[in-house]
Amino acid sequence: MHPFYDKMLQRIQTENVRFSISFERRRLTIDGKIVPIPTDEFLDWSIDEIIDELKYLFAGYHRSVPSERTEHKRRTYFYALPLSQLSDDDIETGLLREQAQFAIELFFLLNIANGKFTDFPFRDDQAFFWQPIPNHPLIVMRSWLTPSPQPATAPTTHLR
Repeated sequence: MHPFYDKMLQRIQTENVRFSISFERRRLTIDGKIVPIPTDEFLDWSIDEIIDELKYLFAGYHRSVPSERTEHKRRTYFYALPLSQLSDDDIETGLLREQAQFAIELFFLLNIANGKFTDFPFRDDQAFFWQPIPNHPLIVMRSWLTPSPQPATAPTTHLR
């Protein structure tokens, strides 16, 4: 896909590191360290091709196998089925949830950071989310595509 994406995904799969992704802040953190996001051309794909890949990654994530670590995660952007709703086949052949989560979230983050979602097909200007079809579990929130304002830094005062 892209060397940065492949390298980070490989790291998550082999090194058992912790990660955090913020779409609003355009930030990737691995083991507590912020990783710079490349802003060179991520993929020369149309928005339709990006959405198709997003659907593909979501399908893997939605039926991925959770671990104790992923069960206690405070925040996830996309919905995955709980273990009790997975089939035996999902459990035997499914992706590990942490790896599937990283794959879809990093793909999404890189596309946001590289301006690929400027023409995202929201229903209209008032829509605050997007779904490929009604009642589909894949939802993209408009707020994810809008950067959050950076907090102002407080003036420094010196006390004597």
